[in-house]
Amino acid sequence: MVVPKLAKYESIVDAAVILHHGPIAVNDINVKHDHVFPPDQAKLLGNALSAKSEIESFVKIFPGVKHGWAVR
Repeated sequence: MVVPKLAKYESIVDAAVILHHGPIAVNDINVKHDHVFPPDQAKLLGNALSAKSEIESFVKIFPGVKHGWAVR
């Protein structure tokens, strides 16, 4: 995934956002009704991101929306 790699370059990137997660793993770095990325996986990802003190991150679950809402 390109976004996490680009985000490492603070001299050219002020902020990076992933709205459509695609096929990522916890090691690479949600919505409430998501058959591809369920809430338990979102929690695992959030915990993995929080453990990385070198990056600022958060996982936000948007209630009432379905998978892919950010790209419609």
